[in-house]
Amino acid sequence: MTPLGKLLVLGRDADVIAAGIHERGLGIDVRGREFGDVLPADLADRDMLLAFRIPPALASAAGGLRWVQSTGAGVDGILACPTLRQDALVTRLVGVFERHMAEYVLARCLAIAQRIPRLERDRRDKSWAPFYPRLVRDLRVTVLGVGVIGAAIARMLRSLGATVTGVSRAGQAVEGIERVVAVDALADVLPITDVLVVVVPNTARTRGLLDRAALERLPAGAWVVNVARGSVIDEDALIDLLRERHLGGAALDVFRDEPLPHDSPLWTLDDVMVSPHVAGLTTPQDAIDAFVANWRRLESGEPPVGVVDRERGY
Repeated sequence: MTPLGKLLVLGRDADVIAAGIHERGLGIDVRGREFGDVLPADLADRDMLLAFRIPPALASAAGGLRWVQSTGAGVDGILACPTLRQDALVTRLVGVFERHMAEYVLARCLAIAQRIPRLERDRRDKSWAPFYPRLVRDLRVTVLGVGVIGAAIARMLRSLGATVTGVSRAGQAVEGIERVVAVDALADVLPITDVLVVVVPNTARTRGLLDRAALERLPAGAWVVNVARGSVIDEDALIDLLRERHLGGAALDVFRDEPLPHDSPLWTLDDVMVSPHVAGLTTPQDAIDAFVANWRRLESGEPPVGVVDRERGY
């Protein structure tokens, strides 16, 4: 790849990240913009972009990009840009989110086992109603998507004794997970699942994967924990099954529409834990380090880390 010299940093903390990259002395032109302030002209002369997504309003100016470094593990908001060149390099963050997301899921599984949402309702209602909490080791957990992040989640839950089944495209064995099945067998494992953890990327194969029929295959009282993308789950069906008490509850970090609309029933339904897409946040330092490391690899002719297969979508 010929030398790259003009970078747009886009998103929250863009100025901080841009300043951090400038301080590394790479000799490139760095510009930072937040989503609310960016204009097509800010991108039109850039050959590099560091961002989580390319807003539709910038599509007209994205044709000159030769490298996009995602500030997240997912790249669906980048690949959706219709004007991004087919030969543009796209890379994603790797090795950053495993611990954060594993602890997020562990916290939710502990809350599920200890029935924390119920305790919060009882506290609000001043209701003294003893019950028998469960242990994480009593839970049968299915992790849908056992890439690097999903495997870290599975291993952390297994370390506390949970029975974990992984689901991947081909069902290949994954170190530290006792059982992994192919996605074609998902319907067979859902009925024996207490907690379904969703970690798959947003691709054509995964959008709508957990439709009403799939969710109905979960046993009565099962929970859904989604740290992937809202598009993977039929949100209307999820709400219906929560209202009907078929599902025991849901811990959701991602949604069909973000921010979650004020009128969404998910805000007020019992046994639903909502968080604002924070299970795997990228710090400014993470973004700076990832960009600088990959820029130096490209400059020295080495392969960058986290190259995206645009056919697969990750």
